[in-house]
Amino acid sequence: GLRPGKPMVLVYMSESPMSEMDPDGETNLQTTDSFCRQVEGELRLRLFQWKHARGDMVMEPVFHCPYVFHDSGYGLTTQEDTVVSDAANAIVGHRYYTQIRNEKDVEKIQSPTIVCDWDLTEQNYRSACDLLGGVLRVEKRGMMGYELCPVDELFVWLGIEEGMACLVERPELFHLAMERLTVAHLHR
Repeated sequence: GLRPGKPMVLVYMSESPMSEMDPDGETNLQTTDSFCRQVEGELRLRLFQWKHARGDMVMEPVFHCPYVFHDSGYGLTTQEDTVVSDAANAIVGHRYYTQIRNEKDVEKIQSPTIVCDWDLTEQNYRSACDLLGGVLRVEKRGMMGYELCPVDELFVWLGIEEGMACLVERPELFHLAMERLTVAHLHR
């Protein structure tokens, strides 16, 4: 309506240090089955956010059961050392090892193959329906919240310091790698 109003606020909880934000353990999981833990984790996070960090959000009475798929990846995997400063916190420090040093190494970036596991998707859907017992509508849904930030992936393969140096000293290599990764993302 082009009328001034209060700005919208997005509270993004999935990468928050929950060990610091949830000292009372409201998001601690109680179930042991891996699928049940996924469902419980999502529901507990929703309730926690509604209670403590609402922001401008819509809470639909639906549980999205994701399609199960297998992804061959981009041909490179994360090679890193991690440092844990707080055992209760899922957020850790990373040191990435350089895997792309020249134009030939850029060819390691491959377009992934994605295969849906229809049987497991259906099994998970039926399990979610049984678990939620009509309290929430269950819908199968593709990947939610897909974020495309190829520069982050590229820095994982270049290393942080090496990647920054590459931007300054060898921008053509950085652009070549970014182009190949973008094509792979589009293929995916």
